[in-house]
Amino acid sequence: MKTKLLFLTLFISLSFLFSCKPSANSGEQELVVKRYPDNKPAVIKYFKVEGRDTTFTKEKVLYQDGKTRLEGALSMGKREGTWTVYREDGKIWSQTSYKGGLEDGPSVVNHENGKVYYEGTYKEGKRIGLWKFYNKEGQLVNENNFDQK
Repeated sequence: MKTKLLFLTLFISLSFLFSCKPSANSGEQELVVKRYPDNKPAVIKYFKVEGRDTTFTKEKVLYQDGKTRLEGALSMGKREGTWTVYREDGKIWSQTSYKGGLEDGPSVVNHENGKVYYEGTYKEGKRIGLWKFYNKEGQLVNENNFDQK
């Protein structure tokens, strides 16, 4: 029984060690936290180790072909700053600002052709102010003021 437990502990430790590797950014490591059935990375979290503290600094979600689908910074384990979503062709689909894990700040979503679909502002996870909606040609088709609701 002790041999099995020792083997299991060793296996888990080695798996963790070999699934982490230094990223291009200094001092950061990357950890694949989810994989596709063909074993390609699906979700990667980046972290820094300082003394006994481990801090996740950003997250990246990948399409199965390895291209980035979603990426952004983490603070205290929550979304922080601008998060970007990409289409499979690599074009930016949307960008939204976060603070403390909630949408907070500007948000822009694009049509497939790259033109703005809609844009507006969040505050503490709620839509505020004037949101504008555009057709695929970039013409304004609707406005909605969330301060008047």
